[in-house]
Amino acid sequence: MGNATGVYNLLRNIGGSVGIAMTATFLARFAQSFQTNLVSHVNPYNPIFQSKLWQLKQAAMAKGMDAVTSQNAAMEVIYLSVRRQAGILTYDYIFWLIGLSFLATIPFLLLLRKPRLSA
Repeated sequence: MGNATGVYNLLRNIGGSVGIAMTATFLARFAQSFQTNLVSHVNPYNPIFQSKLWQLKQAAMAKGMDAVTSQNAAMEVIYLSVRRQAGILTYDYIFWLIGLSFLATIPFLLLLRKPRLSA
């Protein structure tokens, strides 16, 4: 019984470590992928981007920044917004992947044997 408990705990710890490592890897890769996708919409030809950049630049200039510093501050705010949105999309996607993996394991539960009742 002691050996079985040890093997069970070993496999549980290894499974948890592998799951966490895979999730962290997916988090980094999908964040880059989503950020690349979102950044493609942030360009000088996009009227929404132009409008938002102008608003942020004007707000920074109203606080006393010069034109160059306000431009850099506005771009930084937009970049942080893109990173935040990419992070949200990444966590949402990973959540669905984990949910699907749990659903995929449900049929395997039917293969488990019922324990024998000892008298």
